[in-house]
Amino acid sequence: NIFSLLGRHPNLVTFHGVVYHQQSQMLLTELAPLGSLDGVIDGHAAALRGNVEAWKGMVLQILRQVCAGMVRIGEVDIIHRDLALRNILVFAWDA
Repeated sequence: NIFSLLGRHPNLVTFHGVVYHQQSQMLLTELAPLGSLDGVIDGHAAALRGNVEAWKGMVLQILRQVCAGMVRIGEVDIIHRDLALRNILVFAWDA
C-alpha cells in the first residue's frame, strides 16, 4: 500500500482506507475543511490583491509546505504526476 509507505507527514493528507460502492472505488482521507487550494485562492484573491507583501509571504508559505510534501513522496520513490492547485487540500488559511 502506497499510503503505508508514506506514513504520517504534516504536509500530506492522512489516508484512512478505501470505500467500495457499486463499481466505484473511493479513497477515504481526513477532511480538509477548506477544500482545494484553487478555491481558497479564488475566495481570497480580492483581499490579497491589495496587499502584495502579504501575498508574497503566503505564496512562499504554500510553496514550502507543498515542497515538503513532495519531498516526502519522492523519498519513497513515488511520482505524483498531477500536482495542481485543485489537488492541494487546505486545512487552515491564515491570510
